[in-house]
Amino acid sequence: MLFSGTKVSDLSKTSIIIIVVGLLIVGSGAYLFTEIGDEVLEQEKFAVDAVASDIVNERQSPGCQLLWDGLQKQVP
Repeated sequence: MLFSGTKVSDLSKTSIIIIVVGLLIVGSGAYLFTEIGDEVLEQEKFAVDAVASDIVNERQSPGCQLLWDGLQKQVP
């Protein structure tokens, strides 16, 4: 192993600071990546919802609307 036998007390303060800063940078990058990914997924959900809504609106008829209205009134 590269660091076998190395103890934290053997490292200089500069080395420890570099390691901590590196871990913070990696953690920040992972956080930003998940945030951007979440935004992309939200936009995709909105796009899918819009397409589904368009499909439902195209196939909607007055008879179906009356049926659904009647069913909604029956369900508590």
